Amino acid sequence: MRRALHREDKLEKINSMKTTVQRNLSDRILFFKYAIPDDNKVCSSEEILDVVDTYLNRHEEEIETLTKSLRKNRPKPARLIFLETLKTQESKEFTGLGLELPDLTKLDNIIKLKKWDGDYNGISLIKMMVFRDPKIVKLEVEKKNLKIEQEKIKALENLELKKQNVDSNESMKID
Repeated sequence: MRRALHREDKLEKINSMKTTVQRNLSDRILFFKYAIPDDNKVCSSEEILDVVDTYLNRHEEEIETLTKSLRKNRPKPARLIFLETLKTQESKEFTGLGLELPDLTKLDNIIKLKKWDGDYNGISLIKMMVFRDPKIVKLEVEKKNLKIEQEKIKALENLELKKQNVDSNESMKID
């Protein structure tokens, strides 16, 4: 009996988590559906970045009003904590692995997105892309290039040392 109750609780938690994840993804896609222009044109990286920036800062006004209404030596309201946590998580996601969002670089995908009615089951028709902060990507590329340059310098130094060793060995044989 106890095992059955525990199993039901576990399944209920799993279903609740699935529902939350599905709702969050649907909300994100709906935001991008209404945030892009209605002219059905492909978006450039800069336009996508502007929409992502709007998405990341969409709760900023509410956070400011809640922060201003705080009284001294009082705990933060649950809504303020939730919004700050959400903003932090989404910002970390954007600068980390990247935000999963509808692919706005393909016209047929934009048309599918505009026709989408908000149902979670229809999301599979929309192609998704992962969009990362271009500054972070640029830093990673620079870091990778620096590492390659350092490896080249190290390889040249090793080659130079080997050449010096060969020259010194040859000079010893000649003597």
